[in-house]
Amino acid sequence: MAILNLKSKIEDLNRLRQIITVFFEAGFGFIIDRLRLRYLVPLRLRLSQRFKRLKAPAKPEIKPPQVRLRESFEKLGPSFMKLGQILSLRPDLVGFEYAKELEKLQSRAATFSFEQVEKIIQKEFGRPIGELFKSFEKKAFAAASLAQVHRAVLKDGTQAAVKVQRPNVEETIKKDIHILFFLAFLLEKYIPESKPLRPTQVVKEFAAWTMRELDFKVEATNTERFRYNLKDEPDIKIPKVYWDLTSQKVLTMEFVDGVKLDEEERLAKMKLSRELLARNAVKVLLKQFLIDGFFHADPHPGNFFVLKNNIICLHDFGMVGYVSPEMRSEMVSYFMSFINQDMENSLKHLLDVAEVREGSDVEGFKQEVSSILSAWFYSPAKESIATSFFKAISASVKYNIVFPSNLVLLGKAMLATEAMAKRFYPKFDFNEQFAAFVGMVYRSAFDPRAAAKDFQDNMFDYLAFLKKLPEHTLKLLEKFEKGDIGVKINIEEFIEVKEEIDRQNDVRILAGLTAITLLTSALVMNIEEARIFGISLGRIGLLIGFVLIIWLFNLVRKNK
Repeated sequence: MAILNLKSKIEDLNRLRQIITVFFEAGFGFIIDRLRLRYLVPLRLRLSQRFKRLKAPAKPEIKPPQVRLRESFEKLGPSFMKLGQILSLRPDLVGFEYAKELEKLQSRAATFSFEQVEKIIQKEFGRPIGELFKSFEKKAFAAASLAQVHRAVLKDGTQAAVKVQRPNVEETIKKDIHILFFLAFLLEKYIPESKPLRPTQVVKEFAAWTMRELDFKVEATNTERFRYNLKDEPDIKIPKVYWDLTSQKVLTMEFVDGVKLDEEERLAKMKLSRELLARNAVKVLLKQFLIDGFFHADPHPGNFFVLKNNIICLHDFGMVGYVSPEMRSEMVSYFMSFINQDMENSLKHLLDVAEVREGSDVEGFKQEVSSILSAWFYSPAKESIATSFFKAISASVKYNIVFPSNLVLLGKAMLATEAMAKRFYPKFDFNEQFAAFVGMVYRSAFDPRAAAKDFQDNMFDYLAFLKKLPEHTLKLLEKFEKGDIGVKINIEEFIEVKEEIDRQNDVRILAGLTAITLLTSALVMNIEEARIFGISLGRIGLLIGFVLIIWLFNLVRKNK
């Protein structure tokens, strides 16, 4: 591809050249060659590499590729550091060794100057720091790829943590996303074996995640949602958001002085029940996964503080995951089948949430997952449920089967949660608590109160469906009359079948009506106010239901 043609596709050719050069120097020239981008590498580097080959000195010690990749991401700045952090959550794509190495990017960001912090806050709120805060520490106490955090005191004396976005980071990331899409296109075009990894889709998800994280109002909203979901958990603390000092690029929250999980000496001085801490951490995260459907997608030790009285504080809600009610139902069913060693239903529920495309090797996937599950079913030294689950969904890539990214994030978060619990209390039995929690969620689905709530939540959908049913039926009949829908039937051969179907339909309709009447009556009986002439509406419904049962019984006997 000529440079002239490339300029029409890439806004910043110099940035692309910088990216290619960094990866070339890190030893990834063979990939650059396959992408046909070697001409972007400076001539001196190309000649230098060729000279080294001719000279053929003793081979120096070469760092592992995952280390070289992580170092390259660090050199390339915020966009690639954030990309690396997201890839660290996707060992199904990059492998466990790469994911483990890329996790180090979470604590390797440099700080920017206080003068830049002042300018950003002034621009966001139209007032200087001195008018907004009683005091503001110039030195940041934490830094990440997109922002850094300062300690401050509000005008009323409240201790606060102020997260400030890096200067110009949004513009930089937008340009880099454009370049990453271009590189993903080349990967799929020139390196066919990369297609199962779906490079373009990965970049698309990275872009969506990162642009959401760049809006600190989104993170503030996420934080408030977690506060609401966990308000009844006395052992969990979620910092408060100060909305009047929060904008797209500045997030002001309650300062919580806790101890990080890796500060072992400070933890040892606290009077803690490590077993209770482990149980609380797992309980709250399982609630997020299987009940709330809204979970912390990056629960690494830096995002958890331990407070007095065995309280855990969660923070940094920029990266969250979502699990729809339908997917939660499938996952609870999968885990119940798994715990009960039901191979067939385990595979069924797992595949029900997967995307099976043309060319997918479903049988190959089933065989590998069966092997993974069998190791848990029958081995006395069982690995954790979280590990088995993540191995199962990670096996999908090689068989061209795709699981939703949120489900993969959930699997990785489960692994991280278990690791944290074991760090609190090495003897902690994750499998026992997980199985008990899943069983509780599964049983609650059959609670009449839950069924009544579900009926109430979806009542307007049911009413809307019934309201539109006559209109849609009329349209369908009109199409039949106009001949838009043709059905060819041999009447002479079909007449006997038709009569039998009519009889069976009578039975089915009556059976369905009976079931609906009985179910609705059972639910209505919970509502004491529902009465007609002083008689419970639920009891009237049950009486009608029993009459329908007798009618149904006679109809079935007659059809025999």
